[in-house]
Amino acid sequence: FIYEDRRSGYLAALSQYGHEIDESIVFEANNLSMDEGLRMTDKVLNMDNPPDGIFCANDTAGVSAIRYAKKKGIKIPQELAIMGFNNDPVCEIIEPELSSVVHPAIEMGERAVEQVLGILNKPSEDRSSLSVILSTEVIVRDSTNRLKEKP
Repeated sequence: FIYEDRRSGYLAALSQYGHEIDESIVFEANNLSMDEGLRMTDKVLNMDNPPDGIFCANDTAGVSAIRYAKKKGIKIPQELAIMGFNNDPVCEIIEPELSSVVHPAIEMGERAVEQVLGILNKPSEDRSSLSVILSTEVIVRDSTNRLKEKP
């Protein structure tokens, strides 16, 4: 469900900021592998009118997109901005460094345990309000920072 939620959040953000939703540019991968990320990037960049930015549902796909673009001689972020999701350590290893959405994984785990313990302690309590929304943040790095001057 986490990737469905990310997709829904992406579409909701586009709508919230007045952007038209074009489902033809939203792609779904078969798995989370590096090879699948390369395949998806190839598919996106070989469109008739390729985008100037790619938002990836995870950092593996983001790293794959950077690798593919660099191999094709595409300048990041000047010609193609790339954003990942998770803020995995690999974001700071790849060149250029990958911008990423941070989600509070530790807090997510803590809240999940709290929910389970609450269910175990009060099994008959109404569970309709078990959904918890946590805040996220964006870490801007070189893969999207078109304003940063290069030496």
